[in-house]
Amino acid sequence: MKAAVRSLLFASVVAGALFVGVTAAGAGEVRWFGACVDGTAETTAGPLTVSFGWGTSSPGLTQKFLAVQHVTYSVNGGTPTTTTTGWGPITTGTDGNGKSIYVTRWTSPVLTTLASGESATVTTSLQTSKKVWDDSKTSYDANTELLGAFTTCTITAS
Repeated sequence: MKAAVRSLLFASVVAGALFVGVTAAGAGEVRWFGACVDGTAETTAGPLTVSFGWGTSSPGLTQKFLAVQHVTYSVNGGTPTTTTTGWGPITTGTDGNGKSIYVTRWTSPVLTTLASGESATVTTSLQTSKKVWDDSKTSYDANTELLGAFTTCTITAS
């Protein structure tokens, strides 16, 4: 039950992050939430990047999250890469309930270049090395998969 609530809360926060306080997705960029809901997504041909956001109830909590997070990604079953970089500045937005959230967005480096009709399967993981808090009531233990069930997406270029 806690995992289901966590996923719903996270999806709510990320949905707010995708629409407020961040720029529109660029050509070849796939927003992990919103574009890759069912495990597949389409993008334009060319360099491929993926992005997702994380938001909390205060800039301090978002900063603490950034200090202990790590993202792991791989393309087409290749060697996984783990990084702590790629996060943008903290911006202010609102969640689905109209409450202020403080959001940062991670964007991958170019993962591959796709020609029209080609696809790539991208796997991502977002975890922390310490317990983190979204607000005074919502926390996630270290090594919890923060992307929930949304960790793999097959992306096809149009």
